[in-house]
Amino acid sequence: MVFMHIRTFVGFVCLFLSASLMASENSDAINELMDKSGLTEQVASIPLSMKQGMSMAQGQSQAIPDPVFQAMLRSADGAFVAEDILQSLREALAASLTPAQVDELLDWYNSPLGIEITEAEKAATGGDAQQEMMAQAKKLLGDQQRVKFASRLDKLFGATDMVMDLQQYTSMAVFSAIMMTQQPGIAVDLSAFGEQISQQIEASRPMVEQGILLSLLHSYQGIEMDKLNAYEDFLQEPGTRQFNGVVMGSLNRSLEQGIEAFARNLAELIESNIQQS
Repeated sequence: MVFMHIRTFVGFVCLFLSASLMASENSDAINELMDKSGLTEQVASIPLSMKQGMSMAQGQSQAIPDPVFQAMLRSADGAFVAEDILQSLREALAASLTPAQVDELLDWYNSPLGIEITEAEKAATGGDAQQEMMAQAKKLLGDQQRVKFASRLDKLFGATDMVMDLQQYTSMAVFSAIMMTQQPGIAVDLSAFGEQISQQIEASRPMVEQGILLSLLHSYQGIEMDKLNAYEDFLQEPGTRQFNGVVMGSLNRSLEQGIEAFARNLAELIESNIQQS
């Protein structure tokens, strides 16, 4: 009987260690997938993009007193943390993708074409990339075959929608700061404003979409069309669609939570300043 208990215990230990090893291997694979697909680098840029958007809005309107604007930037630092966004994304991917799906995605990103695509995307985000893109805009937009390809890619990525969402979240952050300055101590109804700003931002969709198309055209201009067609086939596969859908959903949730945390942090900072003055 004692032997049986020991054998059962050993069996449980082996099962536990095996499960832990599999979880660790899957976690490593998820991290590799995020790195190879460029997600880690892209997510790392989100907090800075939010603050740049706030600075741009402030520069155009000067509607927010400088002490409050500095409080905004400090609030943003605490509300939009790249590692927190990445961790939520890791968990979402681990919960939604099977190990087999992760392996299939990694096989593609580690393939010669996958590496060529991701390297082209990285090269197109360098310091002079924006100026080069604008200088080549007429030529890039003149190739209708590639323009149609870029338009299809935009829809597969949800790129325009993502930029529009980021603009909305930034606008909501700026709005909350203005309202808290004008009406300190009064809770800001972000949900009501969200509907209003969404309608206003939607008017900028054609301009945003053209910017996305230009960016895609510029990124892939050195890659042959047959390779780009193979890339599009990969993006249309069910596993890739699921991967991109999970990414979009997770990022949107993180940004929504970030806006709520930003508003709370900013309210506390403004309230503290009022009490001290």
